[in-house]
Amino acid sequence: MTVVASDVRTWPLNEIPESDIADSVITSAISMATAYVNDVKKVDATQSQIDNAVKAYGGYLAFLAYLDHPVADVAGSFESGYFTPNTGTEGIPQIRSMHDIKTKLKHLKETSEAFLSLVSSTTNEGIWPIKPRIIPYMGSTTKQTDL
Repeated sequence: MTVVASDVRTWPLNEIPESDIADSVITSAISMATAYVNDVKKVDATQSQIDNAVKAYGGYLAFLAYLDHPVADVAGSFESGYFTPNTGTEGIPQIRSMHDIKTKLKHLKETSEAFLSLVSSTTNEGIWPIKPRIIPYMGSTTKQTDL
């Protein structure tokens, strides 16, 4: 099964209105998550585990993109160069609650870490957010040919 934007909208982004985050943003996050999960997955990981890890990590990445825009746009439409807000919004942008955002972000990170640890062939320290790389120190004890 391939994870699509509607899967991530169902969970973990079920509390975010569709108007606040575009399908293209979610699809991009899914692509990044798929590439990462495919890089760290172990041989015996089931397809269901892989799909859930992609959904969780993709949802986390999409939520980070959502946070880049902390004030929700006023719902409405442009016609002939004039903006008309939807009834009930009164033209006032909706500011998101930072407490709720921090809680949701923490929950999404922990969930994606848990799913990634299920499918990962590395240790927990090596799966978040990238695999550790050892870079030798260039000094008096190493030579350029040792690199």
